[in-house]
Amino acid sequence: MAAFIREHRAFDDRELEQKADQAVVWLTRRIAYGFVKTISYAVGHPMLEETYKDVLRQEGDRTSIRLVDLSVKLDHFSRFPENEVLAMWEKLRRRNFFSSTVLRDMVANYLYLFPLDYETRQTVGTKLQIETGSPDMIAGRQKKLPRSKR
Repeated sequence: MAAFIREHRAFDDRELEQKADQAVVWLTRRIAYGFVKTISYAVGHPMLEETYKDVLRQEGDRTSIRLVDLSVKLDHFSRFPENEVLAMWEKLRRRNFFSSTVLRDMVANYLYLFPLDYETRQTVGTKLQIETGSPDMIAGRQKKLPRSKR
């Protein structure tokens, strides 16, 4: 990664090492996010809600299972799982930076794509430290996808 960056930008060795580390972390975050979303799209359906609950009971408190479960709820259920998102954020934010960042990315994507009441958007966005340069990204009235009533 450092060799690739060096070909395109001029950095001293310390900056180059830092940029290469950042690039690897960013890339692995994108890959993890992609895996979670791929699983969610493959197995997600509102009619399987009880099955998901059974899996959670059997698998215990594994972060990977919880992330996929939240992704399924975000992608396929009509209700935003605010309490579950906030509880998982509190559990992960101090002890698992990587997973908390994937969670933040999932929620930011949801806030961008789907309508959600202003108070919930503000609460969740503030607690998960979702920052945006454009207020319209999260607060825009016209969303790209309507939410079905499932």
